[in-house]
Amino acid sequence: MKQAKKVETICALSIQLDGMSWLSMSRDLAIEHMGHMEYKPTSFTKYDHAAYLEESIKCLKQVPKADIYTMENKMSTTVLKNTKINSMVLNVRLREAIIMSLLNETYDEEREHKVFMIKSISIAKFFGLHIGGERISGRYVAQEIINQQFFESDGEPEHNAFGITVEKDLVDYFMTSNFSIQESLASCLFQVFYTINLLKHR
Repeated sequence: MKQAKKVETICALSIQLDGMSWLSMSRDLAIEHMGHMEYKPTSFTKYDHAAYLEESIKCLKQVPKADIYTMENKMSTTVLKNTKINSMVLNVRLREAIIMSLLNETYDEEREHKVFMIKSISIAKFFGLHIGGERISGRYVAQEIINQQFFESDGEPEHNAFGITVEKDLVDYFMTSNFSIQESLASCLFQVFYTINLLKHR
């Protein structure tokens, strides 16, 4: 990545069958925005490219601008070999491809990719979420990271061990979201923190 030193903001995306979550963070580890938007579930047996494109554009209008974007490659070899969920995998992959294309719309002019895929295993090992060959939930880890800043010691808020800062309204948004959205936002949090650490060592 030629522009590594110029990257100041990163936005991570987590795409599911029925919605998309995002979280943006500055290079100095301040969480700037997080959110989730649901879209109409699409039939697995029929690909309506117009509907996919329309939903993707609508979602991206809510996503904050960033220097680069990331997505986590969650489709393991085991998942891909499971023919019973091939249609689900295809559904998610199509959405990812459309969103990646929309975010990379300036590639012809700038010759720089703005969207990067991160291996799920890399994030799992970095945050200690890989146990017995399986990826475990990261929701509780994310809760500690996001909420720890507001644990008080002698009347003063403590910064969390990761050095991440976040406004109280975003903490409340995360903590009051349902389990599924928290899991998705946790994926985004891990992506941006992992990416910023990579950038700082380039």
